[in-house]
Amino acid sequence: MRTNSQQLVALDTNVVIAWLADSEQLSKLSDSSLDKIAKGNFLLPPLAVTETLAGPTISPAMQGAICGLATLPVLDGYWVRAGLLRRTLLAAGRRAKLGDTLIAQACIDSDIPLLTLDHDFAVFAEAGGLHLA
Repeated sequence: MRTNSQQLVALDTNVVIAWLADSEQLSKLSDSSLDKIAKGNFLLPPLAVTETLAGPTISPAMQGAICGLATLPVLDGYWVRAGLLRRTLLAAGRRAKLGDTLIAQACIDSDIPLLTLDHDFAVFAEAGGLHLA
């Protein structure tokens, strides 16, 4: 899918929540990452949409904003690849939460780097081919 993905990033749930809340957590991100968010050069993994909308403090306005954002596609074979990725990591004794696996696989499939505040994704970069922004 590498069309204009050089300029795009996928946002992890924690980044979406920090962005919507205008949290100081965003100060941990690079200027170029913040610029991509400000310019709208991002996509949401489908699970990040679900996780964000499930938050108890999401207002109707935030819900509308989230629902209007572009998402990564779920490509044919996604569920199989996600299962195999998670199995590979678990067999190697690595931590691979199901939600993180689904977010990582969507990014891997679309060849879009993931912007996250969560260090748990490092294992997907090391062993699964995930690019981190």
